[in-house]
Amino acid sequence: MSTPTVTLPPLASADQWLAAQPEGTVPPDNLDDMLAASSASIRRYCGWHVSPVVTMTLQLDGSGSYSQRLPSLRVVDVLSLTNGGTDVDVATLEWSADGYMRMLGARSEGAWYGSASSGWGWSYCGGPRWTSTLRGVVIELSHGFDPEECGQLAALCITLTDRAMAAPHGYMTAETVGTTTISYGGRNVDERPGSMTLLGYEQALLDLYRINGRRAV
Repeated sequence: MSTPTVTLPPLASADQWLAAQPEGTVPPDNLDDMLAASSASIRRYCGWHVSPVVTMTLQLDGSGSYSQRLPSLRVVDVLSLTNGGTDVDVATLEWSADGYMRMLGARSEGAWYGSASSGWGWSYCGGPRWTSTLRGVVIELSHGFDPEECGQLAALCITLTDRAMAAPHGYMTAETVGTTTISYGGRNVDERPGSMTLLGYEQALLDLYRINGRRAV
């Protein structure tokens, strides 16, 4: 999947970060960069941009089947599409909000397959198929969750940013002055201040928005 040529805002704004800090906190000069990096870590894990609603063009590997999976869990609108270099009228498409798309007529015929011992399944045998060409499907769509629907993403973005800022010297885990050693690290490398690695409970929260097995955008 190609990377969309859209400038995405961070999942939490500088104002949101400041509102979550103690009164009198002075924002660091690199706050915008830190929020962007935290957002990128979240989006990379989820496999798509998640929020907000944006319009972008994506180039996808064709499924070669009767349905095409889109890298999205909240499709709002499909504006244009080409399948194997052929323009497709969007009025002939059906799609679900969580990213499954078919061309009308793809369910016109079918047949059962399998056996009593292995189990039975239904295979669609008629109607238009998607190209099997790599990068053969080009789609322009609007998708993403409204920020008001997923406030926990902004909160997690702020948490990751705070964690990255916690170490006074970037990724330093300890320093010694004279005979005194001060440790900045957690129990493991992922918990240390300065790390943007997602912890287990943070990954569990993001699993609600994650496209399993999909390449990150």
